[in-house]
Amino acid sequence: MNIQARCYFVDVGQGTCQIICLGEGRAVIIDTGAPCPRRDVRKSIMAVLQSLKVSTIEALILSHNDDDHIGQASNILTTYRSETQSEVRAVWLLQDRPIQSSKSFDGLTTCLKQSQKIGCRVGCLANDSEPKILFEDDKKDLTLKVIYPPFLRTLETQSSGVPNDACAVLRLDVGKSKILFTGDASWQTLEYLHQKFGTIFSDVMSVPHHGSDMSMSEDRLSWIYGTVLNTTFAVISAGTTNQYGHPAEKVVRLIRQSGAEILCTQITKKCSSYLVTCRQQRGTFNLDISRSQYQSPIKGASKFSNIACCGTIAVDIGTDSIEVLHLSRFQDWKAQQPQRLCS
Repeated sequence: MNIQARCYFVDVGQGTCQIICLGEGRAVIIDTGAPCPRRDVRKSIMAVLQSLKVSTIEALILSHNDDDHIGQASNILTTYRSETQSEVRAVWLLQDRPIQSSKSFDGLTTCLKQSQKIGCRVGCLANDSEPKILFEDDKKDLTLKVIYPPFLRTLETQSSGVPNDACAVLRLDVGKSKILFTGDASWQTLEYLHQKFGTIFSDVMSVPHHGSDMSMSEDRLSWIYGTVLNTTFAVISAGTTNQYGHPAEKVVRLIRQSGAEILCTQITKKCSSYLVTCRQQRGTFNLDISRSQYQSPIKGASKFSNIACCGTIAVDIGTDSIEVLHLSRFQDWKAQQPQRLCS
């Protein structure tokens, strides 16, 4: 397999972060997860980037402005900046709500201004041409595109008060290999994409909105995961103790019925009533770049939170195929959970 890039679906608890490593210290980041508690700083995105030896960020892409997607963006911009140069070459983001409505979004604007002064490009993520290319590397036959939203959609969501309707959907093409990043895409988004592109095929896909059912009927969800989206591996990024009930049982069931393999970053009580035991039994896999604690939780943290299922999921991407690292070990681990949703 001729590997051109490696994509990490980082275990950030209840949130989303993907890091595409390009080699030679270069990376593209899609979302950053939520602000990291001080007690958990060892598992912050900054610690992850240090572990991966990332020295240059070709693009920092923020799919929309929820705190669990942009919470560590300011830290990244501050850390990858000297007095004379920014090592973040481009930032792409939306304005899907008033700036003052999000604490993280409000603070981010100051960092963006400072980074722009020393060479960082700051651009609008929404489409002005379709699809819009955010980053490409001809030597690797690699292109990252935004396929949603159109610019007018961002204006509409500012007045509707439903920013998820403008959340960006991205597609990474490496030769014939495809990875789809759906962020917190709503059913309206998916309906638009189907009208425009038909069925969207991918080798790996992040499941929209952490596996939420988006208040949809089973028939509509069946249409989304049976007709709109078609993937081989479906990644769900959700926290063990999240208050939203992610992932929804019917979403997991319908994805499985489509034939896709489901990989979740963290386990929830829906899959096991013995969460602390799961922590003790769980192997390390990729936990060196994971917020989950595979031993006892750090002081001040709940012993029932941040318990890995697959933890951080790494995918090697070639021009003709992809490979999920440790896949057989993930499958063996999931088989040990008698209540697991993804069986």
